[in-house]
Amino acid sequence: METINRPKLSDIVSKTIATHILESNLKPGDKLPSESELMEKLGIGRTSVREAIRQLESVGILTSRQGYGVTLNKVTLSHLFPVDQKISLSDFMTLSKKEIMDLMDLRLLIELDACRLATIHINSEGLAKLHTIIDEMNDKIRNSETFIIPDMKFHKEIAVASGNVIYPRIFDVISELFRKQQAIVASLPGAQDRAISYHREILSYLEKRDDKMAVTVLKDHLENSKAAIYKNY
Repeated sequence: METINRPKLSDIVSKTIATHILESNLKPGDKLPSESELMEKLGIGRTSVREAIRQLESVGILTSRQGYGVTLNKVTLSHLFPVDQKISLSDFMTLSKKEIMDLMDLRLLIELDACRLATIHINSEGLAKLHTIIDEMNDKIRNSETFIIPDMKFHKEIAVASGNVIYPRIFDVISELFRKQQAIVASLPGAQDRAISYHREILSYLEKRDDKMAVTVLKDHLENSKAAIYKNY
């Protein structure tokens, strides 16, 4: 017989409060009903209401201030893709080989399209940043731990240059997950020299606005990284 996982009351209450917010057409900055009003409206205790509000606060939907009450926040993409995460979850995360390969496939999809768009939208400032990043890679060569920082920064800058505001955010999440694997690849014999060579070639085609060759070289670069991760992880 299968075990029935019953939802916690606080989970039900948080969904009910979220539904109330949407149905009431509340706007960012608007106050929610008081705890007492919510207790009466939902027919539950104060503890459940407070737990539900804490849940909604933890995901950034609500803000609770003593003496003022609970207000609705303006929810933006930064709540889905936080850029100021104080603790890196990837340090505590264990990924299976399949998960890593699947993430690498996702990275290929995103980065190849970002590169294609970057050949159209990148400006002189963006190109100058890529040149500076390659210089930084040269300065940090022979140290795999520090080398991967400008290495990933190069790929992030292409995502930024694409003009698609979602790509850099997704890349941040993926690159954080790949930090350990990238360090493994960067420590392999000749890997850092090959990475710099690939990056220089990609940059040259970005400068020429040659999307086909820029994407072709980047694909080769990423598929080589994928193969190295698969073999050495």
